[in-house]
Amino acid sequence: MSKTIITTDSSCNPKSIERMIPCIIIDENNTNYYDTRKVSSDEHDIIFGKDVFNKAIKGEKLHTSSPNISDYIKVMTSYLDNGYDIIHLSTSNGISAGSVNASNVAANILNNKYDNKVTIIDTLTAGSGGTVLFDYANDLVRKDISTTEIIKELEIIKHNVISSYFISKVEGFVKSGRAPKETILSDKLQLRYRIDI
Repeated sequence: MSKTIITTDSSCNPKSIERMIPCIIIDENNTNYYDTRKVSSDEHDIIFGKDVFNKAIKGEKLHTSSPNISDYIKVMTSYLDNGYDIIHLSTSNGISAGSVNASNVAANILNNKYDNKVTIIDTLTAGSGGTVLFDYANDLVRKDISTTEIIKELEIIKHNVISSYFISKVEGFVKSGRAPKETILSDKLQLRYRIDI
């Protein structure tokens, strides 16, 4: 039986930091933050998520970017070097094509070196839906199910996981093209915009 590890991007499942490839948050000054820390060459320059939340509360405009290919490779290589097969759960292509694309590029690079040991699954969801799939996949790993069977099961079950979110401010979704321009009226009318993924 092969050893299997489940990895994910932070917008798909933010609860498993050691197996998570962090998305990037960019503030008005073009300062980059990982979901949990400021991006810096200085290891002591760590700023946790509360600082990003404080910026958002103060009304600063923040936007996100998919994880870097190098971050995927760094996290995945540590497991591949220890003989693991990797199943990576990526944020839905419908919300972040960048996450799926970056993880696929990393997988292609690594699969050439590690004999096709990395599989990327577009979860069709994010956030809590990704967490459900992550927990389910890890249950299958604990039951010693083969990597191939886990992949088959996840490709089926992902169609049954739907998450809904109410967004209080849709401006960012409109600017990024994820919501139509007319949606901005919900901000002016103080309505909540619901997304289902």
